[in-house]
Amino acid sequence: AYYEAANYWKEFKEIVEIEMPDDSNYLEPANSSACRGAQGTLPISMNNVEQIVGFQFDLQLPEGVTIATNSNGKYAATFTDRASDHSLSIRKVGDNLYRFVSVSMNNSTFSETEGTLLNVMLKIEEDVAIGDYEVIVKNMELTVADQSMIHSLNNSATLTVKNADPGDANGDMTVSVTDVGCAINYILEQVPSVFIFDAADMNGDKNISVTDVSMIINLILNEGSANSRLMQRRVVENAHLTLEPTNNGYQLQLDNMDAFIGFQMNLQLAEGATINNLQLRGGDDHLLTYRKLGNGAWRVLCYSPTNSAFVGGESDLLDIFTTGDVTISDIRLTTVELNELRPTLSDDQSTGIHSLSQGIRVNMQGNTLQIISDSDTTLRIYSLDGSVSRILNVHRGVNNFDGFRAGIYMIGKHKVILR
Repeated sequence: AYYEAANYWKEFKEIVEIEMPDDSNYLEPANSSACRGAQGTLPISMNNVEQIVGFQFDLQLPEGVTIATNSNGKYAATFTDRASDHSLSIRKVGDNLYRFVSVSMNNSTFSETEGTLLNVMLKIEEDVAIGDYEVIVKNMELTVADQSMIHSLNNSATLTVKNADPGDANGDMTVSVTDVGCAINYILEQVPSVFIFDAADMNGDKNISVTDVSMIINLILNEGSANSRLMQRRVVENAHLTLEPTNNGYQLQLDNMDAFIGFQMNLQLAEGATINNLQLRGGDDHLLTYRKLGNGAWRVLCYSPTNSAFVGGESDLLDIFTTGDVTISDIRLTTVELNELRPTLSDDQSTGIHSLSQGIRVNMQGNTLQIISDSDTTLRIYSLDGSVSRILNVHRGVNNFDGFRAGIYMIGKHKVILR
């Protein structure tokens, strides 16, 4: 038997020493969660007994999950304070496979012997199904200070993909003032890079408005509940808005029986007109923001960071300082009960206002012709046959002239329809 065994082994001419993977120096991903349609952080830790100065590994991600990019188009991954002068390079090398390489030009070692070394920002596509997925760190090579190489075993972790909670507009797994800002930017048509519509749509009406902003604030203030998504949108008869001309533009006035905490609206300016300023009337700690959308359209939004209420009743709401005509539409009020009201602007206030030139505006109220002028002037009123109907001495400010009937007039060189 001994002879047969010796005869068998004599055919093996070379004996090669195989290096076993090191189980005391390794990189390891952590279990993490992320919302689909958003971004999430994948921490990667390093445990080491040797003085490690560099590494290389591959990160395998599930389908539909990628490494997010920053504003410079580079993959978003950052070192913790365990690194010093170490560089980091990331390149996609296969389907859902990314290679990470880090070196130190000064042969500096990573500090400490355990703990998170890297935070990798992942992007989850909207069509990724809810569930648990495996992420793998493999093909690890760790460089020791003496330039020797350590090969480590593969390590994996679980990435849990879920739907964002109500109010978590940016999908960062928490509801905060950042989500309020995301919703406001969306309303102003400055869509954030990450925005989860369904999470921001607090009342489930398939629309993002000031009501959703107020409901997110309620959650932050611990005033919200699961019933928040049951709030309703309604058109009411007891809320009326009127637009009155002033020397500097217009004043929006509200007659409303319900106390409300915020509002939004669209403004449409006549060609060549501009908005110089908007000034809120009343309110407590309410904030007013607005943005030009293009083609003379503006979006206006008012809300309270503490959901404080405007008092119901007839009051001045907003001063609009403008150089020309303005039309208001899509008005929405959010009540203290977080219902959304959509009052209509009185018909006789939303039409019939004309700019004759910069600094002169006219409006018909009943049989009274109202002229708002920035200076003293004389205006000739012509009928359609070209004859002079009246000559008006206009003073700076608001002037009212009685005895006019609705119809078409020529004032200066302008044809004006008075209703």
